[in-house]
Amino acid sequence: MCRKCAHPLTGPPSEARPSVWEPPPEEGDGTEVEPAAQPLVPPPRHVPVGLRLLVFSGGVVGFIGWFFLGFGMIFVWVFGPRHLPLWAWAWAGAPASAPGAVGETRPVNMTENGSQVYEVTYSFVTPEGGEHQGVSYVSGRTLPAGAPVTVEYVRRRPVISQIQGMRRNLLPEWVILFVLVFPGIGLAFVAGTVAVGIKANRLLAHGQLARGTVTDKRPTGTRINNRMVYKLTFEFEAGDGRRYQATAKSAEPERLEDERREPLLYDVMNPTYSVLLDSLPGSPTISPFGQLEAPPPGRVIGNLFIPGIAILGHGIYLLTRLLR
Repeated sequence: MCRKCAHPLTGPPSEARPSVWEPPPEEGDGTEVEPAAQPLVPPPRHVPVGLRLLVFSGGVVGFIGWFFLGFGMIFVWVFGPRHLPLWAWAWAGAPASAPGAVGETRPVNMTENGSQVYEVTYSFVTPEGGEHQGVSYVSGRTLPAGAPVTVEYVRRRPVISQIQGMRRNLLPEWVILFVLVFPGIGLAFVAGTVAVGIKANRLLAHGQLARGTVTDKRPTGTRINNRMVYKLTFEFEAGDGRRYQATAKSAEPERLEDERREPLLYDVMNPTYSVLLDSLPGSPTISPFGQLEAPPPGRVIGNLFIPGIAILGHGIYLLTRLLR
C-alpha cells in the first residue's frame, strides 16, 4: 500500500494540530505544588552580628521612633532644666533654703488666669558665704524692693534657685509635659522595637522553624508613612503535633502574604512565643546550607545611622553636663 493511501490528508497540516499548546501530562496537571521548606540548622545556631543589629534597629518603625526621640530630646535639654521643679534635681543634692532680699519687681507681657505675671529679681547668701542672684516669677502680687524672702536652691548648684512660693521660669512647670510629648512618642516606638528585637534574636538562635497559614487579617487603625498597619494571624503546627497561632503587625502586609505558608520561628518549650521571619527588618534569609545569612553591610549601616546619631549625640551632651 502506498504511503499516500495509508495516510490520507483531510485538510491542511495546521488543522491537524491543537490550537492551544498544552504541557505534556508528565509536566503536571496544573495543581499548585508548595515548594519544599528551606531547612535550617538545629539550635543553638549562629546569628550574624549584622543580622542581630538589623533586627534590633526595628526597620521603619524603629527609624520613626529614634527620629522622634533624638529630635525631641533637643527640646528637652533646651527647655527642660528651666522647667524642672527643685525636687527633680535631687541627684545634685537635696534642696536647701537661705534668707534673701528682693531686688526689683516688674511686670512681663503675660497674664495667667486673668492675673498679671511679674518678674522678681533677688539675691541671697548661702551658709558657705557665697552670694548668688536669681529670677523668679509670680502672678497676681508684687513685692517691694528690699523685702525679705526665703530662697530655695539646689545645695550643690546654688545657681538653681527660686523664691519660696514662686517658680523659676516664666511658664508654669507643667509646660514640661508638652516638651516630653515628642520624645515620649519616640521612646514608645523604640521600646516596642527593642522588645521585638530581643524576642526575635532569641528565636533566631534557639527557635524551631515552622510554616504558618494566614487565618485572619484586620487593620489596626494606625498608619505609618500613610499606609495602614495590619495585624495578621497565622496558624502553624508545632513539633508536638498541636496547632498554635502567631501574630505580626506590618504596614507592608504583602511581605507576609507572598507565600501560601510563611516561615516562622517558635520556642519549643512555649510555641506561643513566635515570630514571622518576613516581619523582621530585612526579612532574614536561609542559605542553601541551612545557615542564617548576613545582611549587606550597607543595609545595616543605613538602619543604624539615626539610632547611632541619637545615642552618641545625646550621650556625649549628657556626659558633659554631668561632669561639670
